[in-house]
Amino acid sequence: MPTRPTLFDVRVTMSVVQILKSARNAYSVVINAAPSGRNGVDAPAVRETRDLLATVTPHVCRQQITHRLVVGYATLMGAGVTEAEPSGRAATEYEMLWFELAAKLNLKVRGANHAS
Repeated sequence: MPTRPTLFDVRVTMSVVQILKSARNAYSVVINAAPSGRNGVDAPAVRETRDLLATVTPHVCRQQITHRLVVGYATLMGAGVTEAEPSGRAATEYEMLWFELAAKLNLKVRGANHAS
């Protein structure tokens, strides 16, 4: 389930997580449209979002999806970020998110040894 690092989105996500938990549904929360980190450190808004979500769930993906212009550009082209800018940071983030989710689901995928 995607969530942005904003108060409104986090509050809604916290409520939805409670519903998913009560229904015993599997889920993971992905922080998206996030500000970029610096030197391997999450932006304060992302850190605070992780801290708030940790009060209701351990299922927050480590990999975030940063707000990047290429995402909208790729959409206009009818492509994914890995097609529009294969060696770009957005492509790397999406690939790392895929590897993280695949590992949680016990899927065997090529390149999954790169998961963090």
